[in-house]
Amino acid sequence: MSYEAALRWFDIANGVLVLALIAGVVATYVIYITGNIKEDYVKEKLSESHDRSAKLEDEAAKSRERTAILEKGNIELQTNLEKERRARLEIETRLAPRHLTAQQTSTISSAIRAFGKPMTIAAHMTGDAEAGPYAEGVIKAFMAGGAVVHISNFGMMSPPVYGIVLRIKGLDDPGGAAIKGALDKAAVPYKLSVEKGITIDAYLTIGLKFPP
Repeated sequence: MSYEAALRWFDIANGVLVLALIAGVVATYVIYITGNIKEDYVKEKLSESHDRSAKLEDEAAKSRERTAILEKGNIELQTNLEKERRARLEIETRLAPRHLTAQQTSTISSAIRAFGKPMTIAAHMTGDAEAGPYAEGVIKAFMAGGAVVHISNFGMMSPPVYGIVLRIKGLDDPGGAAIKGALDKAAVPYKLSVEKGITIDAYLTIGLKFPP
């Protein structure tokens, strides 16, 4: 290669090197600018994502709060409905006519039958529309167990008698104790009166239903 050719290629190489350096500077600048733009974009998207997450969490919290309020309201409603149902049943029970259940009837008759001895009861009942049928049910339960029951119907008693009044000689009297035990086993409420002068096993007065 001649000297002139070498100088020409030297100049070309220097020019290429200068262009390469310029291109490198330009590329570095472009990378810096675009990198900042990219970073800003990423930060913006992350901020938007955080905002959306915060909004969703806030909505979820409000939804949970609304659900809790609804659940509390449902519990209160169910509690009130249950109270009303119990109150209604209590009123219906107080107003409903008295009657012996099949189980109570069976318990009384079985207890009297188990006594195994003749038993005499004087039963006093009233002609009241509610008390009359109830008295008949009680008397039939004792008779089903084998007791001899003498029935007296007094119409309307004066002064009025409420509930069942059981009169016996004493707790040590076998017949009276058996009758008392039969009522106790059947969970039939009564008022007990002990009178030494009684000559039969028991007097049973079935009066009016207690006022509600």
